[in-house]
Amino acid sequence: MDQRVEAKPRLAINKELLANLFEQAPGFMAVLRGPDHIFELANPAYRKLIGNRDIIGKPVAEVAPEAAEQGFLDILNEVFRTGEAYSGKAMEVHLADREESMFVDFVNQPIIDEAGKVTGIFIQGTDVTARTRAERYQATQSRLLESAFQNEGLEELLSMLIHAVEEESQSEVIGSILLLDEDGKHLLHGAAPSLPQAYNDAIHGIEIGPEAGSCGTAAFKRQPVFVSDVRTDPKWADFKDLALENGLLACWSIPIMSAAGDLLGTFAMYHRQPREPLAADIELVDFVIRTAAVIIERKQAETALEEERQTLEKLNQTGEVIAGELDLDQVVQEVTDAGVKLTGAEFGAFFYNVNEPNGESYMLYTLSGVDRKAFEQFPMPRKTDIFAPTFDGDGIVRSDDITTDPRYGRNAPHKGMPEGHLPVTSYLAVPVKSRSGEVIGGLFFGHPAKGQFKERHERLMVGIAAQAAVAIDNARLYRAAQTEIQDRKQTEAALIDISRRFDAVLNNTRMAVFLMDERQFCVYANAAAEDLTGYSFDELQGKALHDVIHHTRPDGSHYPLEECPIDRAFPENAQTEGEEIFVHRDGSFYPVHFTASPIRDEASNTIGTIIEVRNIADEKERAAELAEALRTKDILLHEVNHRVKNSLQVVTSLLTLQARKADDANLEKSLQEARNRVAVIAAMHQRLYATSDHDHVDFGDYLADLAEEAMQSMSSSEHIELRTAIDRGIVMNLRQAVPLALVVSELITNAIKYAYPPEKGGEVFIGLDNKGDHVALCIKDDGVGLPDGFDPAKSDGLGMKIVTSLLRQVRGELSLPQRPEGAQFDIKIPVEKTDK
Repeated sequence: MDQRVEAKPRLAINKELLANLFEQAPGFMAVLRGPDHIFELANPAYRKLIGNRDIIGKPVAEVAPEAAEQGFLDILNEVFRTGEAYSGKAMEVHLADREESMFVDFVNQPIIDEAGKVTGIFIQGTDVTARTRAERYQATQSRLLESAFQNEGLEELLSMLIHAVEEESQSEVIGSILLLDEDGKHLLHGAAPSLPQAYNDAIHGIEIGPEAGSCGTAAFKRQPVFVSDVRTDPKWADFKDLALENGLLACWSIPIMSAAGDLLGTFAMYHRQPREPLAADIELVDFVIRTAAVIIERKQAETALEEERQTLEKLNQTGEVIAGELDLDQVVQEVTDAGVKLTGAEFGAFFYNVNEPNGESYMLYTLSGVDRKAFEQFPMPRKTDIFAPTFDGDGIVRSDDITTDPRYGRNAPHKGMPEGHLPVTSYLAVPVKSRSGEVIGGLFFGHPAKGQFKERHERLMVGIAAQAAVAIDNARLYRAAQTEIQDRKQTEAALIDISRRFDAVLNNTRMAVFLMDERQFCVYANAAAEDLTGYSFDELQGKALHDVIHHTRPDGSHYPLEECPIDRAFPENAQTEGEEIFVHRDGSFYPVHFTASPIRDEASNTIGTIIEVRNIADEKERAAELAEALRTKDILLHEVNHRVKNSLQVVTSLLTLQARKADDANLEKSLQEARNRVAVIAAMHQRLYATSDHDHVDFGDYLADLAEEAMQSMSSSEHIELRTAIDRGIVMNLRQAVPLALVVSELITNAIKYAYPPEKGGEVFIGLDNKGDHVALCIKDDGVGLPDGFDPAKSDGLGMKIVTSLLRQVRGELSLPQRPEGAQFDIKIPVEKTDK
């Protein structure tokens, strides 16, 4: 009896729990009674699904007549008749009072009484509209991207995408994609298969702007533009009549952006009646712009790659042709033809200078893309304001409309292009300069339309101009080679004359001089050379110098020619200098210093070598004596450093002992601070002693150690973090390094002592930057900050007095930037020049 009594409240609780679960369930649920499927129960999710209609106590056929039309009533009847459940996956549902269709997963479960009879149906399901649409969008995107990796063209792919959009949309929609022009200012037709061709032609090339319809405005602002009625929106003022003629009343446009954030174009959804976008429309737009961006970037990359391949092929062909061509006229014609093809110019010309061996100079020209007769009536171009940068070699001139250039039309008598001249609007001119810097001529390209030459064309023509310069130089060298034999004879005669002159001059110098021919044989040796080697010129003449003075090394081993630096000037065509060991005729070895320089003729051909040699035995002896003196100096300096270090250590220890014995806390603090300052000087001295340069120190390395030691000495590392950003390799002399080290120590110590309340942590930052003419030092913390109106120069504290005094000593500048929290000291120290 007691158990039955207790079961009643438990059952009530369970019913209440089930009712709450039914009401709060995220999925939709309903209970239908009887063969007429009368709504007995429906949770909020179900009522929301069917538009919050009045359904309780009413049959499905009355409440949702659409269900009968779409087959859902037949499903209910079948479940009631057979007693078997029915499951539906992603089934589409159209309700009369909703513009958008839905997709649902559901189960119709029969309700059976104790006698096994079906008395009703329990409906349970989930709204999967978002998931279903996403899956369908994904399938469409995959199909389009697969086509993009094949041979489909960009317009075909975008048309396929728009067709998919138009089919998927819940309302009648007409899609359009416009692509951004290369100039970044206009939109070009991309794809719009359902728009009238006349409309597409009319908007092709529209300029973007803040009031340029939906697409032009979206491209200009880089954000979506939704125009629900083109008849009243001011952005459509210039396009309203065009839209109405084609039955278009609403237009939503969204910019298509690349992965890098660059504008690619716009996607537009046109409607034949005024309307605002729905959630499904926004989903669809997102799918389109993501897919379109991938397709456009892919196809643009393929197009650019193919254009680049064709360009490189043309460049290679041009390079091969002109590299092997030695006829000057043919070279410049090939270059001009190649330039017209690569730039897409209507015509091109190459005006170039010709210099004859006799000194005569004149200008010729070649043409491409136009008959030569078109220019024969005009004189050669003068160095007017427009042509001057090209003929002077100052730079490239590229203009979308040369007639608007401020330099155009400034020169008489024509004030621009002469009458009858080919129409030139787009203009590109590139100077052609030889390796020596001489301006050979200029390449000129023109087109009657505006904006035909881009930066890419400019870069291509710079490359072509460089190839042309090399080819023209080669053609000139070929012409010069025709007279090389005669020039060689003249050079040999000149060399004999030079030898006679040298003989008169060099025999009076005390420097030993050897003159070698192109075979590396001695053809001249002055009197000083005879004294140096012990051999007469007759004994040296016609012999390799190496064979005479380098029989062996001082240890008697063989000395091969390839290891002899004195003989490298000729084969390397460069001056060489160094020291060698010579063997005197009497067999003694002695050190020498030599300079070997190539002798070049007027054509820069190396025809011999001149070698200057002097005996440096006395210099070596004096250098050895000096080295010994320096070694003695280092020993003395070592002793001085050792004693200074010990003295500073004694002072530090005495101050530490005095501090420990002091009864007065202020006295102990002062002694300890004095000890720390002496320790900074001692550490700097130790750093100087550890280097080979005893009056300079790498302050960056020292500063990092100083900061760490200060943190440890103050026992602050547990609650205060040290952060540094220190440039290494900043070398300072002792006059600057010691005062600056004391300044840094004082500021770090003050930050640790005063910036933070007890037990509160923070960060102390030390920065050191090399600014070229000065060094910037920064010490800052994020603590309590400085008192209002704080002035270091007026501070009563000993530390601040030390800081300001030492900074004056090193000509440093101290500033205190304002900070929201903490204190910051910025120090600027001028760099003293050293002899290092």
